[in-house]
Amino acid sequence: SNFEKASAYKTNKEFTPIYLTKLAVAQEATGDLAKAASTYGKIVENHFGSTQYQEAKKHKARIEGLLVE
Repeated sequence: SNFEKASAYKTNKEFTPIYLTKLAVAQEATGDLAKAASTYGKIVENHFGSTQYQEAKKHKARIEGLLVE
């Protein structure tokens, strides 16, 4: 997808987490919860301190809870 391409192009601490968040939301909307959790995980693992970090952490935990059920 375009969000995947954008997040991989010249990665940086400001825009990459934004594109990854948009990608995760799109993945979740299409029902691919495992990929969405993985994408949120990339933000949590690689972008500590970004403005998207806390939201990604919360959404990752929520989706992982849905996957267990």
